[in-house]
Amino acid sequence: GRDWTDHVWTEVYSDKLGRWVHCDPCEEAWDKPLLYSCGWGKHLSYVLAFGRHGVADVTARYVPRFREALEARKLVGEDWLERKV
Repeated sequence: GRDWTDHVWTEVYSDKLGRWVHCDPCEEAWDKPLLYSCGWGKHLSYVLAFGRHGVADVTARYVPRFREALEARKLVGEDWLERKV
């Protein structure tokens, strides 16, 4: 089954690395995006990033097997999600 509990973290853009980096101050974690799926055993299917410029689906960064996460998505169709984010 799905785990409906939530956890909030942030991503910061690193000019040095040239990419967005996972940052979780509660867990003292930097650049460990698989912490939740691999470390905690969470079964993530939707991970959405919210910012002042919009919303982005960032699930692929937070799961080791993105295809499996896609198959687990049942709340909305992928075409709907792509149009909305």
